[in-house]
Amino acid sequence: MNEISMIWVTAAVGLGSSLITLICTKIIDICQEKKKFKRELFKLIFERKTSVVENAMSWYQEALDNYRMLQMSCTAFQEGCENYAMARLYIACQHSDKLFKEAPSRLNPIYLYYDFSKVEQRYKSSESIDEINDRINKIATLVIRIQSVESDSESIGDSKQELKELLLSLADSFNSQINIILEIQAILRNDYKISL
Repeated sequence: MNEISMIWVTAAVGLGSSLITLICTKIIDICQEKKKFKRELFKLIFERKTSVVENAMSWYQEALDNYRMLQMSCTAFQEGCENYAMARLYIACQHSDKLFKEAPSRLNPIYLYYDFSKVEQRYKSSESIDEINDRINKIATLVIRIQSVESDSESIGDSKQELKELLLSLADSFNSQINIILEIQAILRNDYKISL
């Protein structure tokens, strides 16, 4: 009986240690799977965030170039290059229209990862856009008035002077939007460098 007891004890100890080994192995496997899942999830989020940042940076750069082209067009009008300025202004406005139609699809995803409200508040983004729109409306009204006036040179001269002043004012209005874009680009570049 003593030998049989020893066999049972040995078998029980062997079975118990095998069971403990299996349980420990399973726990280690579960922990490794959890780490692997987190690593894959982080990789997916990083890839998505990178794609979103690249799209936004591309849009912001196009918008920045467009604002600068609008500014140059407005100031070219001051320098006496009226036809040239109006042609460039027309092209820039068409490009602006295209850009702002694309903005929701290219920019909205960035707000999942970033909050630019402080930048927008610092430069009074909404007021700046309202100011730009107001000046564009005034310019459009003035251009229509200039085109409808007969050959009254005094009236046309006054209207053209007013147009020049409005265009200069419009060029100045773009500075807030340019500063917003530059700061947002700096934030995105800086954050992306840190992420790497």
